[in-house]
Amino acid sequence: MSNTLKEILAERKKLIEMEKRSNILEDIRKLKEELGVERKRISLRKKIKLCNDRYPIITEIKPKSPSKGRIMEIKEEDVKEIAEKMKRGGAIGISVLTEPKFFGGSYRNLVYAKLSKLPILMKDFVIDKYQLDIANEISDSVLLIVSALKERLGEFLDYADDLNLEPLVEVHNEEELDLALDFGAKLIGINSRDLKTLKIDLNTIKRLAPLIPKKVVKVGESGIYKKEELVEMFNYVDGYLIGSSIMESDDIERKVKELSSKE
Repeated sequence: MSNTLKEILAERKKLIEMEKRSNILEDIRKLKEELGVERKRISLRKKIKLCNDRYPIITEIKPKSPSKGRIMEIKEEDVKEIAEKMKRGGAIGISVLTEPKFFGGSYRNLVYAKLSKLPILMKDFVIDKYQLDIANEISDSVLLIVSALKERLGEFLDYADDLNLEPLVEVHNEEELDLALDFGAKLIGINSRDLKTLKIDLNTIKRLAPLIPKKVVKVGESGIYKKEELVEMFNYVDGYLIGSSIMESDDIERKVKELSSKE
């Protein structure tokens, strides 16, 4: 049986070494200066907690994925417009894929998305602290996947804290959840997709969410296409991250409004 996560992590490790040599940090700093983007932190966790007039949805800029293939051709200059559409639709934050090979992502897209003035989550397969240094330049939050980091999660949480970066800690089973809670995660994402097989099961969220203390903010991830599914999931979580169904829509703004509205 193929293990998609293992394949992605092996490729990510190779790419990170190339990224270190190409001085991406300096490139990000120059682009920030060109676009006049400020590195002002906005808490995704607080945005979720304070959102009462609509469903707190984190939308996602995702050009492609291993399960879908190419979803949308996105040029750098398109990212600002897409982010604005998501904001007008009612998104409380934007997740930006930065993994290039499997998801068609780019670190530079973080800078364009930040123009929206919404909290920006850098979504990647973080396995090197260099990636946190990049996130620190422009993002508000960063995804830390327990199945990728395992026992190293603690040191990455500590480093994110040193940088004043808000980590969204992703889990998929009870063992990973125990690890996240043991290391003091305050914002936990429950991914309904198994990253090894890419299969989706929303029951994963129903099973794990009740095991998380109330003081921890819970975010559902993956598998939402219908409004009824989302409404049901909000019986278990505080926020939801939605990618493919929004990116596949002919009208991104309208789709986000449809999903986030409580009417």
